[in-house]
Amino acid sequence: MEQIFHRAKYKGCENVIKLVVSDMDGTLLNKEGRISPQNEKAIQSAREMGVPFVLCSGRIYSAVKPYAEYLKLKAPIIGCNGAIIKSPETGEVLYINEMNPEVVCEVVDIFRKYDHYFHFYDEDTVYAEKRGPLFDYIEKMSKKLGGSGIKTEIVEDVKTIVGKSVQVLKMGFNMIDDEVTPKIIEEVKNIKGLTVVQSAPSLMDIMNEDVSKGKALEALANIFNISTDEIMAMGDNDNDEDMIRTAGVGVAMGNARDAVKAVADDVAVHHEEDGVAWALEKYVLSKRDEYEGVS
Repeated sequence: MEQIFHRAKYKGCENVIKLVVSDMDGTLLNKEGRISPQNEKAIQSAREMGVPFVLCSGRIYSAVKPYAEYLKLKAPIIGCNGAIIKSPETGEVLYINEMNPEVVCEVVDIFRKYDHYFHFYDEDTVYAEKRGPLFDYIEKMSKKLGGSGIKTEIVEDVKTIVGKSVQVLKMGFNMIDDEVTPKIIEEVKNIKGLTVVQSAPSLMDIMNEDVSKGKALEALANIFNISTDEIMAMGDNDNDEDMIRTAGVGVAMGNARDAVKAVADDVAVHHEEDGVAWALEKYVLSKRDEYEGVS
């Protein structure tokens, strides 16, 4: 695990940034799904100062890991909206909050009732009973990444694997029907112990109600033995709202949803204009001379 500041202080600054956490899609990544040279340079500069950079995504862990490897990050990865925290170096699972198999099957019945596409994830695979927008996108992304880690699997009856060979971390579906989608959301929300959150313009995620990026941030703070007040978090969508509230410094991208901007401490430039680099410069890199020692 990367070394972090233990005695560092900002002169005249309320928050000491010892850890930076960033959402990926709509935040760190551009519209082509890449990390810009400006963002990459800022991330590496912060790491050279001893401030680890953590990727936190609604994506499956194996879809995040290639980016961590590209950046040569040693810090843990937060995947599936906070359902799992795992070390990309050792493969050790540091935190996990999987869904109850019986509840998963109950949700499956709702989707079957409306003959609607759905999918779910474990650590490295996306499962579905039929092809859909997200499933096709994941397959394309897997090929783009050279098949690195992430897998897809069509299963005739997903109930045969849930709770047996597969631990479900998150379920999801694309909002492709203005009439049916609200009915599905309403019925899923009526199931005790679940939460439904929008993670992309046309994508809804279903998780345990105590799963969120904010909760993962608290777990991460315990792992690093720091306070959440010493963390800066950046995001753009509804599933980032709790994380931005929890962090000592919460930054919304310029392209973020209004609800996310409303709870943020600051609003960066658009993610296509290197919003991550903008935030790192303002809250970490510009304070380089004001740090007082590293242990």
